[in-house]
Amino acid sequence: DKAILTSLERAVGVVGENTNLLLEYYTGTVQDTLKEMQGAQEDGAAASGLVQVKSMQGVLNSIFAEMRRTLAQDRISPGSKSTVLRALDGLAARFSDRDVSQPTFFMANLTREVEAAGAVVHVASKEELSA
Repeated sequence: DKAILTSLERAVGVVGENTNLLLEYYTGTVQDTLKEMQGAQEDGAAASGLVQVKSMQGVLNSIFAEMRRTLAQDRISPGSKSTVLRALDGLAARFSDRDVSQPTFFMANLTREVEAAGAVVHVASKEELSA
């Protein structure tokens, strides 16, 4: 369904923008810290955050790719389409403010929400198979 694919692309865009903000945050933190302190412990923490964001980005990209494959097969039952739309639109709405002031908390929430949306798509596709 075109509306669902449009919602998915909107959610992917919002998540991508947020991931880029996290990358900018940690990249800036690493650069600032390197300028201030050569070899301090904080360098490792900022670099670790950057690694975490890159890892999260890979996981989220994988989940979105799976959702795209599932939705492209058009196996969502008519009764489940509104549920999938709500899940994807809700994901985009919840993360549209781009507040990364608490990056670790933000990454955990973003990952959890994308996983939940992926589960909704997965379950909705299974309902069509069993119908």
